[in-house]
Amino acid sequence: MLPFVRTSFALGCRIARLAGAPLIAFIAASCAKPARMTAITEATGGTGGTRGAQGQSAGVAGTPASSDDESTAGHAPSFEPLSTGGLPIDRTDGGNPCVQGVLCGNRCTLIDRDQHNCGECGNECGEGILCEQGTCVCPAGLLHCSGKCVDSKASADDCGECGHGCGPGGICKDGECICADGFERCAGSCVDLSSDSAHCGECDVECDDRQLCSDGACADECSEELEQCGQSCADTATSAFYCGGCESQCSDGEGCKEGKCKCAAPSRSCHGQCVNVSCSAYHCGGCDSACVGSQICVDGACECPGKSEILCEGRCVDVGSSAEHCGSCEHVCGNDQTCKNGECVCDGGLTDCDGACVDVDSSRQHCGTCETACETGQLCQTGKCVQSDLQVKSNCQSEQQAIRPQLRVCNSSSHDIPLAGMTLKYWFDQDTADGELVAEIDYGPMVPKSGTVATIADGPAGADRVVSVTFNDGSSLKADECTDVQLRIHTAGYTNGFDGTDDFSYKAGEWIDNELVALYDEAGRLIWGTEPTTATEPVTPTGGAGGAAPEPATPTSGASGEGGAGGAGGARGASGAGGAGGAAA
Repeated sequence: MLPFVRTSFALGCRIARLAGAPLIAFIAASCAKPARMTAITEATGGTGGTRGAQGQSAGVAGTPASSDDESTAGHAPSFEPLSTGGLPIDRTDGGNPCVQGVLCGNRCTLIDRDQHNCGECGNECGEGILCEQGTCVCPAGLLHCSGKCVDSKASADDCGECGHGCGPGGICKDGECICADGFERCAGSCVDLSSDSAHCGECDVECDDRQLCSDGACADECSEELEQCGQSCADTATSAFYCGGCESQCSDGEGCKEGKCKCAAPSRSCHGQCVNVSCSAYHCGGCDSACVGSQICVDGACECPGKSEILCEGRCVDVGSSAEHCGSCEHVCGNDQTCKNGECVCDGGLTDCDGACVDVDSSRQHCGTCETACETGQLCQTGKCVQSDLQVKSNCQSEQQAIRPQLRVCNSSSHDIPLAGMTLKYWFDQDTADGELVAEIDYGPMVPKSGTVATIADGPAGADRVVSVTFNDGSSLKADECTDVQLRIHTAGYTNGFDGTDDFSYKAGEWIDNELVALYDEAGRLIWGTEPTTATEPVTPTGGAGGAAPEPATPTSGASGEGGAGGAGGARGASGAGGAGGAAA
């Protein structure tokens, strides 16, 4: 009968799967084969990331994934997380039931990082102690001693190293045992010279077998207020060796007060240990009062170690040499400056002119000295103003739909001057004309016939945009000759709103010297004109001829990224890789 039942039951399962009838769905559910969990990583798999035009984003944790040969769709996996942090159990494996890790009690765990089973089952690291690669370790600066993290620079139980106690009346300072007030160090231990028969009154002064040490002197009997404990005459209210009675000795780092053992000053009891709070970076001035960053504890107060160091943004900074915190926190030195002795000074060869580092050998505004400015048409060479061989003239026109700078470069010398690689720059403002900017060249025999790109830079009104034009290879200007460049700046739709008359480089008049237009040689050195000093350096053009600079691509979602088994993948852009990895198990 039994074989028939098994055959019929199997047939019913097959029919149920094929028919999918609701009335026999419970039979199909009973036939589901338990899914066998195979390899599972600590960071379990999830959904893939999205791919966009630019940038990257972190993935989010996914759900546990199985890589079994047979499909597990619709089936509950045959494992259970037995406790917090537990790993899956494979109940079909005849050997190690843990899919990953080691079985400790009823819990699968990773013993290389489990604080309660570190390296082996049952090895408890203790509170505040980390498990790294199967070993219990303490945070940097602390020692792991007898299941606790201790500050060996200040702990009387573990001074300098684990197990090195300072004894009664001893305190730990900077990893060395010293004696508290009222105690003297003799033969490597802290002793009470008033009662120690081996060191009575002084180190190595020993009373004979028939005498007692009373008030620091060998005597036949104890003073009335003292109690005889062996060969010692002790005040049991204050003696660390006979505190409250002859059989009661205080522990490492303790003294006696009113017949009770207490941590000897300046130590305090912090989490069951006598800690010298005058030098402990973790208990500075009091328990759990930790110094931050690289501070050290000096006389119970946190201080930075260096003479010119102070605490800035949570870390010790040498304000004598830090360019970001020069002289004080957040005092930042400017470009071409370094911090020396707490003051921002200009780098070698440059001069400080009203807070700006200037090369007085070549600066037209500060030629030779900070107070000397060259006149229009002059250059600064080796600290002296000399007449420039090239001058830029202008005939500027402006209308609501466009700005039309007409520029003329003239050679006033008696010799030819190569213009190849030289660049003209004209600064202007877009005002209220909304739209994509276009800068076109209407005329210019020595510059590209196609236009250049108007680039944008931050700055004040009248100097927040600039158009640049570079002379062609092979261009040369003969003596006493000029060449023209006519520009037309507008929006793609010729939007109203321009007012070129208040632009930085605009100057009224026909073909007059215009020192507000800049001319640079092929090395990028200014040889004519003045730059807007409050405007930042314009962005280098990257667009094609005659058009506006392309806007940065906006990240968009695309196909699934490589999220993988590590969790949801990060978004991937044209130049950015998708982030991988998910939440740890």
